Amino acid sequence: MAERHSTSRGQAAERVSASRYIFRSRLLRGAFLSLVISGIGISITIPQITLFLVEELHLSEAQAGLYFLTNLAAPFVGYVVGSLSDRTGSRLLVFRLSALAGFAGWVLMALAMQAWMPFVINALLLSAAGAGAAQLQAAVRDELNRAPTPADNEVVALIRMAMALGWIVGPVLGAVLGAVLGLRPLLLVTGISVLLSLVPLIGVRAAPPFAGEAPPRPTVRVPRRRSTLPLLVFTGIYVLIMCGETVKLAYLPLYMDGESGGSVCRSSSGSPL
Repeated sequence: MAERHSTSRGQAAERVSASRYIFRSRLLRGAFLSLVISGIGISITIPQITLFLVEELHLSEAQAGLYFLTNLAAPFVGYVVGSLSDRTGSRLLVFRLSALAGFAGWVLMALAMQAWMPFVINALLLSAAGAGAAQLQAAVRDELNRAPTPADNEVVALIRMAMALGWIVGPVLGAVLGAVLGLRPLLLVTGISVLLSLVPLIGVRAAPPFAGEAPPRPTVRVPRRRSTLPLLVFTGIYVLIMCGETVKLAYLPLYMDGESGGSVCRSSSGSPL
């Protein structure tokens, strides 16, 4: 019994220490706050983007659904952003540039008058903004490699939960603002939210990525063959899940706003659930 109590106390202390490490480090603290704000900025308009395309740009529902196919450019843009980060050696610089690209993208989206403009903006500028958040998490990993803590895994977990928190709050906040302000002003608010993610990192500098010690050369190489079937199965399941999520984000707001006579606020309030 005493061992159980000591174990639980040790685990609680470890969780507390993870939060303490985050708030003591200027970089980790800024990264946590930036990811929360970035998650809000990225997700605040997603449930209502098809409403914008249909009501403001007069696209059909089928054409508006094609907007989400532009996310296929995200892996390629992410590769370019990651390569730029490796060449420059500054994760935070790339994150700041990506946030500026996201701000410019949402402002241009709010001013868009042609049907093709949101597709190009999302494929180029907004994809770069999404890739920037990954660079901020990479900067956190570099910092922990350079200055390890007894709670590295817990710190990384809390940092990753920061963006998830933003994704929960963002659609609800966007629903309220969309009902009050309208769709085009909401896009401007989204751009401002993405830009505000830079504020917690003002004045923060990170050292170049930590390479670590070179691993020793193995004397004997033993070939190991691993099956890629589990990875392929996992990838396929994840693709199916995301396809369903995309269909929900694209057409559920249209259905609730049109067929059910719901407001923009009500059609987006259920998205985080």
